[in-house]
Amino acid sequence: IGANNLATLAPQIRDSGVAIYNWGGWRDFATLDTLLWDANLTGPKKLVMGPWAHGPNDPADRRERASAALLQIEQLRWADFWLKGVDNGIMKEDAVALGVWDTGDRFDWLTAPKYPVPGLLARNWYLTSDRQLSLEPSGLGTAKFEVDYSSTTGERTRYHGVFGGGPHAFPDLEGHAKNGAI
Repeated sequence: IGANNLATLAPQIRDSGVAIYNWGGWRDFATLDTLLWDANLTGPKKLVMGPWAHGPNDPADRRERASAALLQIEQLRWADFWLKGVDNGIMKEDAVALGVWDTGDRFDWLTAPKYPVPGLLARNWYLTSDRQLSLEPSGLGTAKFEVDYSSTTGERTRYHGVFGGGPHAFPDLEGHAKNGAI
């Protein structure tokens, strides 16, 4: 870990008690990092994870536009509370807000006092020999899959926008799923 890596300061940040607002996206390259930071902080904190990337850098994507607008509002609320002492209720709200995908570009909010969200169970999914998903490891065996090498998410990855490459612009992959290609 290099000297310019924020992780090298994790103990000092955690022990400082400084208030931290973690803002991340499910499509971000640093999704896990955002969640790990939140899990390891002991001072006042908030966590928002939404269905957007690191940017936002895609003005055509409603999720990205929602992220930009919401982030501005939340930054102002956070600064008003912690820097000006304005009792705007931000610290009375649940500490965690998760944007959960519905369909297409729709998402709903789930809030909780902490992450991982209490009551949610981690599940292992198993692929059965008849190409189905199962919660039980029964019916396991072998299955043949034909790999379609033309199936792609395009020339861009979740890292693309982070380095100034513009929007992700992932194609609709529903056709790949329908023909059983992986």
